[in-house]
Amino acid sequence: MNAFHKSTTLFQTRRTNHMKAIAIFTMSILAIASQVAQAVVISSGSFSIGQGFSGNLAWDASEIANNTSPTGDFSLAVNMSSNTFSSGGPKFVNRVLADGGISDGSGDSVNSLATLTANYTGVLPGGATNVQTTLVIDSISIYAGAHSAFAGDAQVQWSETTAGNTGASPEQNLIVNTNFGLLSSYTQLVWNPGEAAASGTNSIRTFVLLADNDRYIDGFEVTGRIELSYTEVPEPASLAGLGLSALLLRRRR
Repeated sequence: MNAFHKSTTLFQTRRTNHMKAIAIFTMSILAIASQVAQAVVISSGSFSIGQGFSGNLAWDASEIANNTSPTGDFSLAVNMSSNTFSSGGPKFVNRVLADGGISDGSGDSVNSLATLTANYTGVLPGGATNVQTTLVIDSISIYAGAHSAFAGDAQVQWSETTAGNTGASPEQNLIVNTNFGLLSSYTQLVWNPGEAAASGTNSIRTFVLLADNDRYIDGFEVTGRIELSYTEVPEPASLAGLGLSALLLRRRR
């Protein structure tokens, strides 16, 4: 073999070894990145929120001073709505149902809708991926009763209508009565629908009441917490810098 052929063979061998080294190094960088990636979960403090159907003939917290909002970088908007059953109804002062009168108002299960909107208000790191917001509901509840004029099967139940996360509570038997202003006419419907995750930094869950006829309702409450989860990976620029430094170091050798 002449000198030219020897030189060519040596060059090709070195080039092959160099390419192998680059391939091995690249695989190492990817392996390091996968090991460095971390699953992060941030949770709010517990929230506990109630609304009553007031004399304004609307759902609000005008009688309530003990609601607890989620803590940390989270917010929760609670909107309960429904038809009006009567201008008379019970009181729900500080979330305690009590006898009311002709001007305290009561809601109707018809066209009822509870909308819960959770948001993460903080700042995500640049390397955050697979971001999800989970609205965990430990309990959603409401007081209800059946008027004798619309008794039917005298039952009511919650139904979740959130896209991709539907479900329903067991049916609750109700007291049949004509006096919807008395505490003794109401039974509380309580359900734990669990958690539901949504991509991004907000999650919206919706619930309605199902019954075969009008049910008078009051005293809506919901408790739970909000969680933000994401995978944190090194910035691409950091990995690229690491790779370049290693290649330069290899060339110097």
